[in-house]
Amino acid sequence: MRFSCGCSHTHVRHFDHVLGTALEIQLQTSHKAAVQVADQAILKEIDRLEGVFSRFLPSSELNTLLNHSGQKQTLSSEMAWLLHTSQKFSDLTGNAYHPAADQLWQMWKQASNLNELPEYDFRLPASDLWSFHAEQDVTLHHQGTLNFNALAKGRIADLAAQKGHQVEGVQQTLVNLGGDLRHLGSHKVLVQIENPFSPFDQNQPVSAVFICNQGVATSGPSRRSFQVAGQQFNHIFDPRTGRPVQHLVSATVLAPDCATADVLSTAFSVLQPAESLALADTLPDIGCLLITREGEIFSNAFWDQHIPRTSSQPSLFSRLVRSWRGFRKTRPPSRIPKR
Repeated sequence: MRFSCGCSHTHVRHFDHVLGTALEIQLQTSHKAAVQVADQAILKEIDRLEGVFSRFLPSSELNTLLNHSGQKQTLSSEMAWLLHTSQKFSDLTGNAYHPAADQLWQMWKQASNLNELPEYDFRLPASDLWSFHAEQDVTLHHQGTLNFNALAKGRIADLAAQKGHQVEGVQQTLVNLGGDLRHLGSHKVLVQIENPFSPFDQNQPVSAVFICNQGVATSGPSRRSFQVAGQQFNHIFDPRTGRPVQHLVSATVLAPDCATADVLSTAFSVLQPAESLALADTLPDIGCLLITREGEIFSNAFWDQHIPRTSSQPSLFSRLVRSWRGFRKTRPPSRIPKR
């Protein structure tokens, strides 16, 4: 998918091994000089935030926080935002999103290695994992690992897109960070949603939506599974029961920003469709598309409002459709699965 709005210069670049996944940057600018400046601004911001949020860089701020559990620490504004927002969505979703969910993956991975089902359910703690003393002063109570990938990657896409879009001459920005999409600009663009039952680029998408100054993210088990004692399970776990969820194959969320889309897509993969639809409808400007293992598709009204209506679409959509052969299709589920 590329822009088609009559601006002077359209630029697309692809990068591998960025935060362990693929990065695509699409820009439209009024002059060519803005392209390289915006590219570098985006990449620099991603590198900076990796040093804050990464679980793989030993020196990251997150690992420093985890290594000093029980001690009062002063956080950067970015890390403080991550913890405040993580707590907000844990509460909002009844712990369907939980930053300690990685512990469940470790438990079930061990069960897979032993080829024995766990003898008990391991529920994650519902109590607070940390306490704030001031806006950026916190004490971590949790002794195990924490993984904020279901929120941090979307946040990085948001902030990186903002940095690129602030460059003089940039008119449209689209950052696709491993399938977490953030768009900034005045012209809407079309995003196709991959069919989780046939996840290949040449296959017909299951849906498509227009976005403008919004984010899109998908979560689902379609690309990763494991076996225990002859039974097939997926990598997404319900923190409230400690067991893998089986009812959905894909949950896509449309939101005002990518971080919100990212974290809600994870929670909606855990909740039942009726619960997710009800929650989405209580939140401002949230759309969702849910696909069950049986192939049932559920969406709410806000999502449906963004679906292309071919009988009355503006010229941008018709040009995009006619030009698909030469365009790269941007599909949110092309991502490293979140745990």
